[in-house]
Amino acid sequence: MWKPWWPLLLLSCLNLVLVFASSPLAHGVRGRFYHGPFLGLEAAYSDGTPMSYARTKVFYDQEKIPFQTGVTDRNGRFLFAPDRPGRYRVIVEDGEGHRLEMELTSQKTAQSPAKNPRNFLILSGQALLGLILIFVFFKALKRLLHPS
Repeated sequence: MWKPWWPLLLLSCLNLVLVFASSPLAHGVRGRFYHGPFLGLEAAYSDGTPMSYARTKVFYDQEKIPFQTGVTDRNGRFLFAPDRPGRYRVIVEDGEGHRLEMELTSQKTAQSPAKNPRNFLILSGQALLGLILIFVFFKALKRLLHPS
């Protein structure tokens, strides 16, 4: 009577062990980049859980000193603005042994308003126009309050 049930019992026990052991064994990580005016990285564990608040370092090409450091947000995202085109290496570590390392080649650099002459001229023109309008307003107010 025990003989037909023995293989079924063994397979059931093996199945339970594999189901409960799969969670602790899932130490993989994955990531993907986003391209735009800034470069973004999304880091997650292999089960899809975000690598929240994980230490992040961005290196330019083969440099030893990081270009930028920080932590991912609660959704496992991290943004950085490259200052020159080239290859960037990003390392994300959660402090519990999980590590994600990715490389990205950027063709563009992020433009700040101070580096972009067109934006600087537009902002300067707006500031000058604002000062002129304030001067004209107070001049007209003075004429209304003190007619000659």
